[in-house]
Amino acid sequence: MVAETKREKFAKDLDKLISGDYVLVPREPTEAMIHAGHVAMNPHRADWVHPVTCTNRKKVYKAMIEAYVKENQGAKQ
Repeated sequence: MVAETKREKFAKDLDKLISGDYVLVPREPTEAMIHAGHVAMNPHRADWVHPVTCTNRKKVYKAMIEAYVKENQGAKQ
């Protein structure tokens, strides 16, 4: 990808962030993000989480990030 194309893509991505429709998130979920997922999925048992559930929440998060990346690869070219 040439520098000019990268600059154009950066400007478009920056516009998305400024619009408020998009947010910047890490590729790996933080512990606070995983906990928020537990609370959202089961607010009555958010303090006790089986280790497998924690692993599954991370897999779901990563799958969502990957789906977004794949969905937008065509727009990058």
